Parts: sequence; C-alpha cells; structure tokens
Amino acid sequence: GKEVSWKLTSQRISVYARGAEVLSGDFFYLVKPDDSTWELEDSCDTGRQLRLSLAKARPNQSWDCCFLHEVDDSITHKCFMDVSVGGIDMGRIVYGFHGDALPQTVEKF
Repeated sequence: GKEVSWKLTSQRISVYARGAEVLSGDFFYLVKPDDSTWELEDSCDTGRQLRLSLAKARPNQSWDCCFLHEVDDSITHKCFMDVSVGGIDMGRIVYGFHGDALPQTVEKF
C-alpha cells in the first residue's frame, strides 16, 4: 500500500502515514487543492520527511497562522453600542475583539 496519502479540500487537510493520521486541521484561510502538492524526501539528519506545499487561494494574503486551532481567540479589546428604538433605551451591545488573532481589524475599528 501507499506509505503516505492525504485528503485536501480548500478548507481542511488530513495526512496519513502508513494508514495512521499524522496531521489534520482546518485552515485559517482557503487553499487551492489542485495547485497544492506533497513530496516525500530523504534527509541525512532526520530520515524521511514529508514536504507539503499549499497554494493560497489568495496569493497576496498574509497568513499569521496555518490552522484555525492556532488562533488566539482571547478578547483583547471591547467597544459598545447603546441602542434605542423610538427614543426608548433598549440597552447596550458589547463587542469583543480578538486583537491577537486579527490585530489589523482591531486597529481599524
């Protein structure tokens, strides 16, 4: 059988070595599966290595991380909006921003 196989969609990857899953995750941004490749290489230092080349769906987009599980989703900034309807106070909506995950969004807001 195959030593290495993978399942790749624009949103997710799963890599198997000798039938066992060795990597899986949901991407932070989309990739182009048809333009992505993998290659098994021999290395003097570490033995065999798997090199994955993922093609970004948007090539000029900067990635701070590869997988969603790598994102720091702690709330670093908050803002609020007071809501009224017909002059009657309806309350306050508080928004939490994930500044460590999306610092440019927080700065622009």
